[in-house]
Amino acid sequence: MSPRNHNHQKRRRRPLINPTGPKTSATHLKKKVRDLQRLLNNPCSSLPADVRVENERALSAFQSELSAVQCAAKDRSIAKRYHMVRFFGTLFSSSSPPCD
Repeated sequence: MSPRNHNHQKRRRRPLINPTGPKTSATHLKKKVRDLQRLLNNPCSSLPADVRVENERALSAFQSELSAVQCAAKDRSIAKRYHMVRFFGTLFSSSSPPCD
């Protein structure tokens, strides 16, 4: 058997922090909206008024950001779908007509 290098130190994984800023993916925003809705709709939780107002504002902000992200994703999918159509349109319009 050949000798192996046994490195007894565990590899450290990268932290799950986005270095560019807060997460703006649709799934992350959906989770935040759902969590806040559950927190605000829970009858057993007696939140102070200032915390409730702060969470309601955060909920409305997350909902508006989520709608913007979903709209942008829909625009990207439409643009992707019709990219080939636009490409062929420019290809045929720039070529010279066939001669008979």
